[in-house]
Order: sequence, then structure tokens, then C-alpha cells
Amino acid sequence: MKVKLAVLGAVALLTGIGIANRSSSLPEREQAQTVLVETETGWGSAVTIKRGGMCFAWTAAHVVDKSASVKVHRIIRYHGRKAGDYVCNAHVLKLLPKQDIALLLIEGDPSLFKDSFFSHSPGKPGDKVTHVGNVFGPKLDTSFEAGVVSQNGVKIDEEDCLLDQGSFAVAPGCSGGPVFNTAGYVIGIAVVYGGPGISLYVPVWELEDAAAAANLHWAVRGYSHAPERELSELIAAREKEIAAQAPRDLIQLLFGGPTGNK
Repeated sequence: MKVKLAVLGAVALLTGIGIANRSSSLPEREQAQTVLVETETGWGSAVTIKRGGMCFAWTAAHVVDKSASVKVHRIIRYHGRKAGDYVCNAHVLKLLPKQDIALLLIEGDPSLFKDSFFSHSPGKPGDKVTHVGNVFGPKLDTSFEAGVVSQNGVKIDEEDCLLDQGSFAVAPGCSGGPVFNTAGYVIGIAVVYGGPGISLYVPVWELEDAAAAANLHWAVRGYSHAPERELSELIAAREKEIAAQAPRDLIQLLFGGPTGNK
């Protein structure tokens, strides 16, 4: 009995130390899981995941909707301050326009990126949350904003799915940045700035439903591996989609009118 109690005590102690270490470093962990996305027309943010030795990222679809490939910046810090960045190419694998979400494949060294974990629980109004993004692109370091869940199930004309509202601040460059709960799990992706203290994000349950319908469930559920045979097909399909979109965009530029895209 004494041996059993000693073992249980040691397990509890190690667990407590692990939780304490995780909690004390959450801001740094969350910043490390967030990357800067560079496109030909602007900047955004994304949250990284790792599957089977490969690195991916979720961002807002409107950040990359005109691109087949983008660049990703992994911010390097020294003593908590920005000291440089590691830049690599990334492919836009899939847009989920109804949810304003997109999945990227990052070509860089996977060891330089961090894995993220998702929570199905959206949190209740009043629950504390944090948002990490890249305010004004590369001009500033990755920002860390705190707030609370303001309400669940928001519907606005500009979006086609239910969103959650948070009281944290966002700015240009923050679209696509993750929203975390107090345990450090991703509960949403920021997509809309509604005004001071009014930020809207796609909850993970919406993301997972859309990903499952597109056969991308592996990019939300951490226990799944990426289907490597399908990745090249997704890249080719996206490049073909962008090539077909270019003439429509030119017509819109010259004559005005909708392009048929969100």
C-alpha cells in the first residue's frame, strides 16, 4: 500500500509540475504556434499544426483567396522580443469559403514550427480567451490580446456560418489568428473585426464540420495523419482554380461587376 501511495504521489507531483510549467509559458507557447502569412496583396496570421512529420496551418480564407502559394514567417524571439524571422513558402491547399477558413501546407523545416491542439468547447459568455495575431503585418511583433467570450452563435451578412464574438482587440494582419482558451487550446480562428472590443471568430466545431465534409478531418483532429498522396492533388487543383479565376478578375477590374467569388 505504501508503494502504491508513493507512486500515486509521484505521478500527482509530476502532473502538477507539468501543468504549472504549461500555464506559466502559455503566452510564449501561443505566440510560437502563430505565424505571419504574406500574400501579394497583404498580410494575415495563421495557427500551425503538425501531422506525420509535415507542417500545416489554418488561416482565414479572405487572407489567401487570390493565391495558390504564399509565404509564412515564423517569428524568432530572444528574451521575449522579436529578433528576426524564418521565412518559407507555403501552398494554399483548400479554401472553405462558407466558414472563411483556408488550409496551408508549409514547406519549411517542421522542427521550427509548433503543433497546436483544438477544443470542441466554444466557451460560455464571460469565459476568458486570448487572441494571437500579427498587427500591421511585419511592422510589429506577434501580439497577445486578452478578452472574454461575448456571445455564441452570431450571424452576420458578411459570413455564411455561425460565429462567436470575443472582446479582444484585432487590427489589420490579425485575420486568421487563433483564439485560445485558458488551457491553451485553439477554440476558433479570427475572421471579422466589428469595432473596438468586437471581434468575431469561427468556432472549432464549425471548422471541424467543414473540414470533415471536405475530407480534411485530419487537419483538426490531432490523432490523424495527413494523406500525403492527396496533397499534390490539392495543390494542383488550387493552382488550376487560381488560373481559371484570373480572367474573371481581369474582367471585373476592367468592367466591374461580381467575379462569382466570395
